[in-house]
Amino acid sequence: MSPTPKNVASLLAQRDRIDSAAAYSQSLASGNCKAEWFEKDAQRISRPPASLGPRKDTRRELRDNGLRTGIEAVKLARQARLREMLEREALQYEAELGSMGLSLVKPRD
Repeated sequence: MSPTPKNVASLLAQRDRIDSAAAYSQSLASGNCKAEWFEKDAQRISRPPASLGPRKDTRRELRDNGLRTGIEAVKLARQARLREMLEREALQYEAELGSMGLSLVKPRD
């Protein structure tokens, strides 16, 4: 029996890797199908019956609430950054005045 040439051995190893990857992909697809089935079933169970009337939280309301929350978060972040910038500028201005021998009059608390 003669030894297997290198190119044939590497081709066989590559095919084995491809076959194992295909089998793994097939197992993932099967698991994904089962997960989708369970998810649809859970959604069907958790959905309120139609006889209870329309749902209060529609998708549009949820989206609008999310947008409002996001806008408010951005506004708060901008205000905080602006406050920090103004404080830095005030300190820098005081330092410049101090270097010239001047100072600001501050109210006593």
